[in-house]
Amino acid sequence: MIYVGAPYTHEDKNVIEQRVSIITDYCAKETLNGNIIFSPIVYGHYLLKSREIPGDYEFWKKFCIHFLNLSLELHVLMIPGWDKSTGLKDEIEIAKELGLKIKYIKF
Repeated sequence: MIYVGAPYTHEDKNVIEQRVSIITDYCAKETLNGNIIFSPIVYGHYLLKSREIPGDYEFWKKFCIHFLNLSLELHVLMIPGWDKSTGLKDEIEIAKELGLKIKYIKF
C-alpha cells in the first residue's frame, strides 16, 4: 500500500479545501493506475465534516502511524506548505524509521 502524506491544517478553510482537492485527485489518479493507495487526509476530511472530531495531527497521529506501518511506500505531495507541516515531517521520519520507500511528488 502507498501512504499519501501532505499538509492539511491551515487557518484559511479555502486553503484546506484546495489541499484536499489536490490530494484527492492524486489518490484517484494513482488508484486508476492500479495502485493501492491510502490518504488519512482524504479519509479524515470527510469525517470532520460529519462529526465534531479534532483536525489536528496530535489527534490523528496514532491513526497515521498505524497506516504507515501497513504501507510499503510514502508519497509526499510537495504542495505549498508541505515543508512546514509538523504532521508531514513526523510521517516522513516514521517512514524512514520503518524503512519505507519515500517518493517526493512535485506540484
